[in-house]
Amino acid sequence: MSRTMLLRHLITLFIIGSEAQAAPLLIIANEGRQAPAIISNHGNLTGGMLLELGQALAQEAKQSVKYQLFPRKRLERMAGQGRFDYVCLLNPAWLPATMPLRWGPAMLDESNVLLFRSGTHSPASIQEIYGETLSTVLGYRYSSLETLFQQGQLKRSDALTEEQLMRKVQAGREHYGIINRFSLRWFNRSLPAEQRLQEGLVINSASLHCAVPAKHPQANILLGHLQRLQDKGFFHDLQSRYLKQ
Repeated sequence: MSRTMLLRHLITLFIIGSEAQAAPLLIIANEGRQAPAIISNHGNLTGGMLLELGQALAQEAKQSVKYQLFPRKRLERMAGQGRFDYVCLLNPAWLPATMPLRWGPAMLDESNVLLFRSGTHSPASIQEIYGETLSTVLGYRYSSLETLFQQGQLKRSDALTEEQLMRKVQAGREHYGIINRFSLRWFNRSLPAEQRLQEGLVINSASLHCAVPAKHPQANILLGHLQRLQDKGFFHDLQSRYLKQ
């Protein structure tokens, strides 16, 4: 190889390496998640837990970051195709076991709780409200209650979003609903104490994770960024801060 060809080859490698280094981290997530997990305006993140997580990962990687939000079904297809760096705010059980992903450490504990208006009876067990219609979210599966729904011991009335669900209970259309604890506390944050919805029984809990494509050439490095954030206490602080809302 001549010196000229060698020089061109080295320049090409330098340019490719620089472009790869400059490429932003791509984080994808479910657009259907509510505040404070995702706070967006016309599809652009403006705040919330996912934004803070992405900023922390970008700082670890010394790269910029961009986000893409997809409907639930499309997100699953995208997760299977592997053209991203992180898919976040998911539990492994929510995706097929065959999905080609490597999961990072548990970041957040997400609990679904029974909610109701102030003055409504707070049951000590789910059996106390057999026969009630619960405000739920369309398409959401509540694993610990599915048998009760199927047997008719509880009924569900679906809202399109968690916010609509909470407003239905607030308006008295249903006595009870099932809601993500983060979303409930965010909803209550600006309400007078007497108007805040109450949280009762924990219906089920799930840990939230980020995953990386199994065949990503930097999968170990990307997972290492998540592990370092966990070691620093970032996830604990993030959860504590938003649960205080």
